[in-house]
Amino acid sequence: ADLDLERGNYFIAEENLQTALRSADEIDDKKSKGIIHVRLAKIYLTLNKHDKAISSVNKALEIQRLTKDYANLAETYNIQGLVYTKKKQYKIALDSYNSSRSYSELEGLDEYIAGVLLNSSIPQIALGQYKKATKDLERAIALSKKYRKYDTESMALINNAKALYHLENYDKAELKAEEGLR
Repeated sequence: ADLDLERGNYFIAEENLQTALRSADEIDDKKSKGIIHVRLAKIYLTLNKHDKAISSVNKALEIQRLTKDYANLAETYNIQGLVYTKKKQYKIALDSYNSSRSYSELEGLDEYIAGVLLNSSIPQIALGQYKKATKDLERAIALSKKYRKYDTESMALINNAKALYHLENYDKAELKAEEGLR
């Protein structure tokens, strides 16, 4: 399924994941079921099937809470945040990102936190929470540099420029935008 996802064969990937889900169900492998539901949610998010994505996320959350699979809960809440961001339900998205960040910190997933902070900046900016966005984005930039996540760093710089622009800090916004576009 992963190879199909990379190639953009979403319908084949979905079919393979549904087959894997049935197998995980048969052997009662709860951890795998949670992971599969998250992967399905990613596909549905990509295909703009938001209701199906939310349904898959909720199933994953239920399983991962019961099994205390905190590392995967971090990812699942992040995906939930992405879905609600796409639906422009920004307050719910922020709650999801905060949960993702909490589980990431609990599990010591500092490398993952950079992406969560970047994702949370989108609803923060949409809601006019520019100072909070710049603070979180500065941390995302630092973590991205530390872990050499260049795409995340670039997008964090660009989003930081947007937030700084709204705060009327035009010079710093321009510098961040230029740095992000390099």
